[in-house]
Amino acid sequence: MADEMGLGKTIQSLTFVESVHQLGIRGPFLVIAPLSTVPNWQREFETWTDLNVVVYHGSVASRNMIQEYELFYRHPDNPQMNIKDVYKFNVMITTFEIVLTDVLDLKDFPWRLCIIDEAHRLKNKNCKLLEGLRLLNLEHRVLLSGTPLQNNINELFSLLNFLEPAQFSSDENFKKEFGELTTETQVQKLQALLKPMMLRRLKEDVEKSIAPKEETIIEV
Repeated sequence: MADEMGLGKTIQSLTFVESVHQLGIRGPFLVIAPLSTVPNWQREFETWTDLNVVVYHGSVASRNMIQEYELFYRHPDNPQMNIKDVYKFNVMITTFEIVLTDVLDLKDFPWRLCIIDEAHRLKNKNCKLLEGLRLLNLEHRVLLSGTPLQNNINELFSLLNFLEPAQFSSDENFKKEFGELTTETQVQKLQALLKPMMLRRLKEDVEKSIAPKEETIIEV
């Protein structure tokens, strides 16, 4: 989802999660966001849904406490044992840094849906965050970005490879097919490829009364 900033990517995302939940898929769902936006995600989930949301963040002691009391139901005959595959929460909200720190704990969850805010952080195919995310069991992936999706072919491939690793497995083949997007045919072919998997709205598409943007170049 590549809507411009301010058009409600957060609300659209949690509506999607709620719709999936209403289909009978209880979770668990994972939201990965910058620390500064975590309270906003939590507030919107609690405002618009009845899902049980856990913010997984803080010190090591805090996270251990969350793991012990907030994630699992205890077996009635043995309070020291968790009930396997029955989770106390529906949605876990965490940060990029915690995913890297606690990836060994998080990789055991069968995440039915993962939403990644500020997903342009994944445009470097060799970044540590991507390595950590690939260790997680993510059934469905949604990337949110308010910035242009592709600055170049390599960065676009990195995002597509994370979304659909089976379909986009070779960066060499991808670069061979699209090169540097120097021809109109290549651009049209790439647009057709992206169309089924990308939602993109501009502010002028949503609110018709916004005056067209004017640009003044001042040479200094």
